[in-house]
Amino acid sequence: MPIELDHLLVPARDKIAAARLLAGLLGVPWSETGVGPFAPVFVNDGLTFDFDGWRSGR
Repeated sequence: MPIELDHLLVPARDKIAAARLLAGLLGVPWSETGVGPFAPVFVNDGLTFDFDGWRSGR
């Protein structure tokens, strides 16, 4: 039975900058807003990387 990954949550200090950088490197579309607090990068028709803000414990 095959497994399909449809989205991946990615923590980032600056979710907008991280999403913009990855989308630029891959040459794919992205958005500053998505479902919930995420900045999505649309890798292909079936896979989205959802960037969310993350603060270190410092």
